[in-house]
Amino acid sequence: MVTGDPALSFAQGPQANLDPYEGMTLTEALAARVARAAEARFSSIGDDGVRAESYAALWSRSGRIAAALTALGLPPGSPIALLTDDGLDFIPAFWACLRAGHTAVPLMSAADALRTRGNASAFTLALTRASPAVVIADAGFRDIARAELAHCPCLDPEGIETTPPFTDAAAPADTVLLLPTSGTTGQIKLVALSQRALLYRAFTVRAPSETSRAHVSVFPLDSTTGMRCALLQRPDWVRLPMSVLVRRPERFLDVLAQFRASDAGLTNTLAEMILAAREGADKTWDLRGLKQVSLGAETVQLSTVRRLDAMLQRFGAPPRSVRAGYGTTETGVLVAGADPLACGEGRHNAAVLGPCAPNVAIRILDEAGRLVPAGRTGNIEVSCDGSFFSGYWDCGHLDTRGFTADGWWRTEDTGFLDDGRLVLQGRTKDILVVNGRKVSLAAIDEALDAALPNRRAYACSVRHDDGPAERLVVAVAGPDPGTLPEPVVRAVREAVGHAFGLAVEAVVQIPTADIPTTATGKISRHALADRLALHVTVPPPGGRTTAAEPVASGQAPARIARLWEAVLGPGSATDPDADFYALGGESMRSLQLFSRLSEAFGVTLDPRAFYRRPTLAGLVALLDEAPAPAGEPEGTPDLWPLTARQHRDLLVFVETWHGRRLTEDRLMVSFNIDGSKPPIFFVCQVEFELRDLAKALGPDQPVHGFRSGHMVAAQQEDAVQAFALRYAADLQAIHPEGPVLLAGTCQGGIIAQAVAEHLLRRERDVPLLTLMDWGFRLRPYPGSVLFLYGQDSHFSSPYRRFHEPSRAWNRRYGAVAAVAVPGAAYRELFDAPHVARTATALAEACAAALARSPLHLPAEGRRASVTLASPPTHMAAGQTLTIEVAVSNGSAYAWHETERSGLMLGNYWVDSSGQMLQPTDGRSLLPRIAPGETVTLGLTVKAPHRAGQLSLAVDLVEEGSAWFDPARQHGAAVIPVAVGVPASDGTVEACPPALESPHLVIDGTVRAGHVSTDELCFSVPASARSVRLVSSIMAAAPPDIRTLGLLITRMTVEAGGSVRNIDIADPALSIGFHELEEQEGRTWRWTNGDAVLAPELWSGLSGDFVLRINGIFPSKG
Repeated sequence: MVTGDPALSFAQGPQANLDPYEGMTLTEALAARVARAAEARFSSIGDDGVRAESYAALWSRSGRIAAALTALGLPPGSPIALLTDDGLDFIPAFWACLRAGHTAVPLMSAADALRTRGNASAFTLALTRASPAVVIADAGFRDIARAELAHCPCLDPEGIETTPPFTDAAAPADTVLLLPTSGTTGQIKLVALSQRALLYRAFTVRAPSETSRAHVSVFPLDSTTGMRCALLQRPDWVRLPMSVLVRRPERFLDVLAQFRASDAGLTNTLAEMILAAREGADKTWDLRGLKQVSLGAETVQLSTVRRLDAMLQRFGAPPRSVRAGYGTTETGVLVAGADPLACGEGRHNAAVLGPCAPNVAIRILDEAGRLVPAGRTGNIEVSCDGSFFSGYWDCGHLDTRGFTADGWWRTEDTGFLDDGRLVLQGRTKDILVVNGRKVSLAAIDEALDAALPNRRAYACSVRHDDGPAERLVVAVAGPDPGTLPEPVVRAVREAVGHAFGLAVEAVVQIPTADIPTTATGKISRHALADRLALHVTVPPPGGRTTAAEPVASGQAPARIARLWEAVLGPGSATDPDADFYALGGESMRSLQLFSRLSEAFGVTLDPRAFYRRPTLAGLVALLDEAPAPAGEPEGTPDLWPLTARQHRDLLVFVETWHGRRLTEDRLMVSFNIDGSKPPIFFVCQVEFELRDLAKALGPDQPVHGFRSGHMVAAQQEDAVQAFALRYAADLQAIHPEGPVLLAGTCQGGIIAQAVAEHLLRRERDVPLLTLMDWGFRLRPYPGSVLFLYGQDSHFSSPYRRFHEPSRAWNRRYGAVAAVAVPGAAYRELFDAPHVARTATALAEACAAALARSPLHLPAEGRRASVTLASPPTHMAAGQTLTIEVAVSNGSAYAWHETERSGLMLGNYWVDSSGQMLQPTDGRSLLPRIAPGETVTLGLTVKAPHRAGQLSLAVDLVEEGSAWFDPARQHGAAVIPVAVGVPASDGTVEACPPALESPHLVIDGTVRAGHVSTDELCFSVPASARSVRLVSSIMAAAPPDIRTLGLLITRMTVEAGGSVRNIDIADPALSIGFHELEEQEGRTWRWTNGDAVLAPELWSGLSGDFVLRINGIFPSKG
């Protein structure tokens, strides 16, 4: 109920209290809401889809971030700058500041102005006033944090995985939030809010009903409206960033329908944009669940309300679902959302906003400070018990000069009360409000003074009764009211467009004598605005009506012209030299235009180049000069393709980097390409990391750089794989063979590891993966890993974050080392004082890794030439034969001995159909074979038990993995062998004498000995690794089905005059030996023609020894 004097302009809202949160701190109240709505979700809409987390999960993340803040040892109440694009990072970061007892300072909008328009003034001023001690920055702002806040520790809200148990601070800081606003001057200020103010703003609001569903918000997270998501004022929250909405306004309706949202918030300008995009479209949406759409943050126009309400009703929303409200960053909500259509219309098409919110009082005063009669316009002052701000924060001091002596706040807005309901009329100070953004008209004057050094120009905010919003009109002082020269008009539009992203509705020349001034001689902008209103022509809703007849010719120019008109309205393409800003363009429309051009033509345009000639003709020329996008060949779909948008966004960054371009897609930047060392492929964040590291490594070390997905794509698995596959393909294109040294810093390390994994799957040699400034969850990787970090880094030093990090390292990596760069903190490895030590540590680790044998032999290391000295032409079925084989290493890799490498010489048989037979037939151990070296080995083969014309294939094999030449076309020896049936008496066909008699094969070398009918003697080196006793074979007498070789009754080892008896039942005699037989007190064992003598039989001996074997040689079964 509204109370106050109906005859005077005073109104007061109902009283409200904090029940049931009375007595709680802000942190406790939030924890209570999280507990009640633990499974409620916050969803974030992006170009790449929807990400969502429960509030319970976000609360858990906030504890980890709070613990990381506490570990920094900051004094209570320290300002913490928040630079997070995504609400899924912002919410836990903000909560963490509260829980750790610090002051949150969200500065995303000011940082975004620097990121997108190069305008650093607001961000610089905010940093000066806040003096943050730490910055929490996600991928979207990491570069800016690095450049502008280099002195501050930087925490990644997604990179903090495990921390010690955290206990909330006893109480939040006195000032819990510094919220940026343009205030009443258009210059950025920091609104200091206490926990009491936030409690009253968020916890006196009536809880939504059980039937309420998701709330959709488009407001910036660092605005008083956008902050509501972090205060849990709805059970489910969906954030549609303004940047996404501007590119495709109808996405707002998609999201309402997708989430069956019950309410949403918009500005008047965005509502007009959605209405314009909807016109002419035949799509429908199911909005039957929608209850309310609130308009605010700028003057609400009744004509917009009517059209928006009608559109929503067509899609199932109830009548009168649009509400309007009023509030400020300093006060919170002042006027509760009323139905503007029910309240009637104020002057200048302004909507009647409704009555006072709870605990709010409003009064309207004249210039003398007296209450004006109801219905008369005056200055708006407010009182809002509990939710007031504390003052403007400036380097730790509070400026409270905006308060009156009796504690009311001067809003600097003008309006009147209609039966206790507020109607806004304008501002008492010189501010232009566009889409909720305040811009100082005086600041625009300064930009105009620089653009027009010989003229004076004045900016004014002008409104028309039929117009949907405020318009910017510029008055240029001159000798007469004549037409201004075109260069002057162009200079005005370009100056305002480039500096502020605003369109100038009209540029008017007014005689200097006619420019109105105040009694003190200052310009009277209100009076000037009334005069300039005569020169403003407002187009009807939906844009211009002039028929389009584009001047551009040809298919591509015609498409460009159509897109130009889609953004600026019909008829805007008629004159190809018409200025974009003169046609109503501004920063949001330019974003729409670039997005549509990107989708249509697959190119990325440099906005700075467009701003130099912001015309349709200039745009056509710019597109003609743009390089064709790199595409994937037809017919080669990829599981994780790098999208055209991601490719273009990457090029926006790397095209300005120094260095050589060796690939067609231009995503790789190379230095020192004539160096002789194996190249390092480095995934970095910013240019100087790559440039300075390459310089420090020296000209003999090639370095090829890629950029991480920072500010291009979300750090999700599909995006990581898309980047990794593209980078792996680029790497393969310029370095198809040889060792690959991979490195990545910060988020680049995630992509670098994914690239390494893909290369290992492609059988490339990756001696070392270096992860610099790594602070993320460990991901299993079988190769060698080096952690390189700053010794003073609280974020990336594993020994500052964990008690025993090696426990996890040893489980997840094949081999791991960690090296600290002395004196370096997080993100300082490439700074001038430390980059030389970083380069030295990396170079030493790479050299050591290259000296080690590879994790596995890469594909290019499997180049062998196998030659048989005396290949057999025929063998009996089942016959065993030792052949002499020459093996040459034709690769650039050393083949290590079998014990280290798993490589062996082996054979198998192939029938006439190509079917492999006996793949585990013969094997011989390899010694170390250097590149280009040839060694001769003995290989014992056994013919299959089937007759016919077969092929004997001899090749190298990586045991357990693959043959070197499985197709038998490049290196393997393939010999045709006629395999016959044994004679009826069990004998086999004759073989070459030197190979038929019993012999040893020692480490691949045939060793003959003394052979008699009852004794074999061989000289054997004690260092032998593999010894096999090979002989001819015969079939046992039926019904015995065994294949028999030698009958052995006794074995001895003799060295230095001593004799060591070997029990023929010893378990070491197993491979190639049949079971022990016994008869009449005599024991013996048969071999199968190829028996293994294990080295433990002669353990402890040195030099050469004599192996003596007694039995019957040869024997018949």
